[in-house]
Amino acid sequence: MKKLITIIFLTLLLNPAQAKETIIKGIMKSFSGDKAILIDVSDKAGMRVPKNFNIELNSNSEFVLKIDLQEPEYFKLGPNTIFLKPGDRLLVKIDCNNRKNSTFNGNSSEECNYLKTIPEFSQVDIGYLGKNYEFVKRDLSEFTNSIMLPQVNSSMEALERLKSVPDIFKEREAARIKSNVVMSIMLYTAGYSRKFVENFDVVTDRELFAKLRGEHIDFFKDMLMEYGKDLAKEGNIVLPEFRKIVVWVTDPSGSLLPAYKKIDRIEDYNLVSQLIQKYASCFTSYPSDKKPDDVLAELNEAKSSISTQLYKDLIDDSINEYSIIKKGSPAFDFTGYDINNKPVKLSQFKGKFIYLDFWATWCGPCIKEYPFFMELYNKFRERDDILFISISTDQDKDKWVQYLMKHKHENISLHVSNSYLSQYKIAFIPRFILIGKDFTFIDPFAPRPSQPQTEELLKNLK
Repeated sequence: MKKLITIIFLTLLLNPAQAKETIIKGIMKSFSGDKAILIDVSDKAGMRVPKNFNIELNSNSEFVLKIDLQEPEYFKLGPNTIFLKPGDRLLVKIDCNNRKNSTFNGNSSEECNYLKTIPEFSQVDIGYLGKNYEFVKRDLSEFTNSIMLPQVNSSMEALERLKSVPDIFKEREAARIKSNVVMSIMLYTAGYSRKFVENFDVVTDRELFAKLRGEHIDFFKDMLMEYGKDLAKEGNIVLPEFRKIVVWVTDPSGSLLPAYKKIDRIEDYNLVSQLIQKYASCFTSYPSDKKPDDVLAELNEAKSSISTQLYKDLIDDSINEYSIIKKGSPAFDFTGYDINNKPVKLSQFKGKFIYLDFWATWCGPCIKEYPFFMELYNKFRERDDILFISISTDQDKDKWVQYLMKHKHENISLHVSNSYLSQYKIAFIPRFILIGKDFTFIDPFAPRPSQPQTEELLKNLK
């Protein structure tokens, strides 16, 4: 049977015109869990309305995924960024421990192999600055000439050597490289201050930071103009790296980057993403002075004023997704991992009340809430029908592990990739959710532990 599936797939690979679907077949090596996700990293994800695809794995971590694409798109699969076109047939071996060991064959394989080499921006890896600013140097020339520009030139040369990729891919990837340069420069002072200013404090050392930043920007000013040239293009909004620098790219003054002239899709993105974020803030566990109906009116007004149809659709999608998360609706299952990397399904606790705390090690307000969370845990520890579960959304799992080694959590503590929580609409943390014994929401936007009504809410659970 396995040989037959492979033969059919290879036939499709050789005759992509016979089928309209995009098909990915492969294996997730070193994957722990029962379900993987093909994660949308486009502007839809930037608006918190991603088009993700669940991947069902067999006992050997093999899968076949069929999806419909309207245009070329970027996704994350395990640690790898991949590029897919409508009608592609792609064979993959994803190494979840090391993206550079992953292999690709078939349509878009040349693009995917190139993407293994690019630096990434996350809470952990900060472009050419490296993991936790490891490549930041006292001497800016040393960083520029020994670290950043060699990588930039190498990537540009590798991009030029690609033979069978579409022009749009080369254009996007050139924009990604330029965006990485701009982001590395704009964040350089933050890394420099942490590494080389003893006991640096972002509040008390503001003047020193401003002075250093002025010196750094002055050093990099010609490079900012060079790499910022032609970045302001509507299609670049699909790149996460470009979206991270859009606030600087859209500056009309031309003081740091080339002066920006309005582009409809970028303008629409900025407006709609801000409004969707504002709508999300109406549902946080923190008191909000914003009313959902008021923001809905703004979103509907935006739909009539913008020209990008995709974003009009995303407004509707976002509103619909929030409407599903309501009291009495079924909770969404997910798999988390404890400090020993043992998988734990949320649904295995069905039959108990579950008070969830979504947090991260970098989130100050989350850390401040935790003592109140533990106070409630201790008050209700004799009730075996109430569970207190902390869910870390840290992008860097190791940071979470290191944090727990120093700050022991007595309650159940798990780590979950934020991409697996998209149905919960975790737009802000800390976020608290209360789930009933029947695995439905008692309150999907529950009060935080420090609020007095929380204890009363828990006391009344029966």
